[in-house]
Amino acid sequence: MNKARLTIATVFVALVLGGCGGGDSATTDEGAAQSFSIDAPKPKIVYADKYLKFKPNGLFGSEPKPVFPDGPPPDDLALADLVEGIGSSAGEGDRVTVQYVGYLYDSQEKFDSSWDQGKPLTFKLGAGEVIDGWEEGLVGMEVSDRRELVVPPDLAYGTEQVGKVPPDSTLIFVVDLLDVKDK
Repeated sequence: MNKARLTIATVFVALVLGGCGGGDSATTDEGAAQSFSIDAPKPKIVYADKYLKFKPNGLFGSEPKPVFPDGPPPDDLALADLVEGIGSSAGEGDRVTVQYVGYLYDSQEKFDSSWDQGKPLTFKLGAGEVIDGWEEGLVGMEVSDRRELVVPPDLAYGTEQVGKVPPDSTLIFVVDLLDVKDK
């Protein structure tokens, strides 16, 4: 009985989301739309309660590698869900726990990783504790989602050199949402 309800709910959500359209795009200075997409595999669904297994250090699974799009980076934030979870949804003001890996778009070099640090990152969404690309790009994620973000410089570190990130860098992140605590 529960499988039937889940199947009906999944089909309903797919129809609603499919009808919403949208897609990822960026706009150039001339105002002409520039199409940009992340050629990610079709998202698989992870049932958080049954399959979300944590290691003793709190990390889930092994470190992913992002899909590196061809061509120039987008002018706006682009995202793609690689794994769709079923769980609490993240919103502004929530405390979220994530694990992540970050790469430079141009050189495809890794510059940061929670896996390398041995622990996930916890922060309050919407409180300015992380870059603007995360503030915008993580809203709406559900527990056990895996999302890839392509973050333009103005939503990352801008013209500043930060650690291994050169000025004016577009960044690519793969982020797993592990937990959401309400406001």
